[in-house]
Formats: sequence, structure tokens, C-alpha cells
Amino acid sequence: RSWQLGASPLWTDEAETGINALTVLQHGVPVGRYLGLPIFENTLTQTWPESPEYEFRDSSYSDRGLAIYHGWLPIYAVAASFALNGVIPDEPAPKPTVRRNGEEMRRLTIAARIPSVVFGTLFLVAVFLAGREFYGNDAGWAALAAATVSTTTISLARQARYYSLTLTLCAFCALMMGLMMKRGRLRDFVLGGILFVLLFHTNMLAFAGACAVFGLLAPWFLVSQDRIGSKLAALGATLAVGTLPWVLVTGFMASAPNRPMARSLLEMGHEVTMIEQRP
Repeated sequence: RSWQLGASPLWTDEAETGINALTVLQHGVPVGRYLGLPIFENTLTQTWPESPEYEFRDSSYSDRGLAIYHGWLPIYAVAASFALNGVIPDEPAPKPTVRRNGEEMRRLTIAARIPSVVFGTLFLVAVFLAGREFYGNDAGWAALAAATVSTTTISLARQARYYSLTLTLCAFCALMMGLMMKRGRLRDFVLGGILFVLLFHTNMLAFAGACAVFGLLAPWFLVSQDRIGSKLAALGATLAVGTLPWVLVTGFMASAPNRPMARSLLEMGHEVTMIEQRP
């Protein structure tokens, strides 16, 4: 997973994460501007009447200029790696100029990818523990062997994105839900809540999926465990403390509805026209 991390340059989305991390080093939080210019990552869906130059702004950022499209935890991990490896943000210059030589870019690339390698290693631990907990030692070792040599997991663990951490946290969340069912201790629900919070700050879609799975398990908890009310309350309190302050500070709830829904792009009933090609 760590072999020749700097052999290829950061691809588009990895560079996006790197820029977000550099803004963290500058401002303490991931913001929507770098080098004095707005950052455009995805689709320009919101008009920007306040800007004298740009007609639209990127919906990846809230009205307060903070990143809301991507989870902050992977971004902060890359920012920490940058800081430890001596990578510092650039400042605006009067005219465009080359900022870094090839060796500096290689060092930046490696630093951006190191956190994913670490998370990819933790993923191996998570799948082993989950497999062993669900089906025994044989299943744990089988899961570990498969995940170790899987080209997919290796590839995801080498990219400066949220993929590696998402896989790891999903595996640990699955493990904790299994422990909630098997042992049902209060500490299992609290630790599970902490992992769910970390997943929320990594990938909201994966967080929603994990919550859906937990919802399917809720009837089991209600009929099979004692004091389930206090356990669920502890889980809920952990989730609230870990997510609501971020939602309020970033302005997520005010900005999220501005994103277009995918269903508006779907149209049914179109006739398909076949064009016959003739020599």
C-alpha cells in the first residue's frame, strides 16, 4: 500500500482534497478560497450575485464559505500529514508563477496519501475483528487474507481521498453493531455512537447507510435487551453532541437544500430514435 506513493501525481479529486487541506493549514477550517480565488470542485448550481466576477459559486461550500460537501475528518488527516512533512500553503502572488519543483511536488504527493495508507492498514484490522466476531477465527483470517491482496482495497488505500477512511469506519461500525447485538453493553452503544460520528464527518452517504442498517436492528434490541432505552439514549446523545454543533456552525442546513435533487434530472417516456448508418 505504501510502495512508491509518489510515483504518479495526484489525480483531480486527490488534488481537490489537497487544496482543502492547505486551506485548513491557513485558516484552521476548510474554506472555499485558496490563493485568493474561489475553489470550484463540482457543479456550479447557485447564483452568486454578491460576486462582481463570478456568476455562480460552488455548492460544495456553505453560505459561510465552509466546506460541507466532503467530510472534514479526511481533510484534517491530510492537513496533519502536510504539517508533519513540512508542506506549507502558498500565498497569492501578483502574477502566476511556478511554486514548487518536481521533488517538492513528489513530497507533497506522498504526504497527501500517507493518511489513506494508515487507514487502509486499520481496515485490515477491522475486517479481521469483524469476521472473527461474526463467524469465528477462520472467517476473520479469511477476510484478512482477501482484503490484504484485493486490488480494490489496495487502490483505495493509496489515494488521498476519503475512500480508505470510509471503508475502515464502515467495518468498525459493522463490528460494533454486532457487539451491540451480542453483548449489548452500554459501552458498546457509546463506542458505536463515537464511530458513527466519525463516519458522519467522513462520508455522509455512508453514515446514512449505517444508520439504516442500525434501524433494521432496532426491533431486535427492543425485544432482546434490558435497559435498551438508556442505551439508545446514550447512543443518540453521542450522535447529537458529535454532529449538531458542526451542522449549526457550518450553516449546513441552510445550504444543503440549494443542491439540485437527482430526480429533477430524470425524465421518463422518451422515444429512442435509431439512426441507420449506410455506406
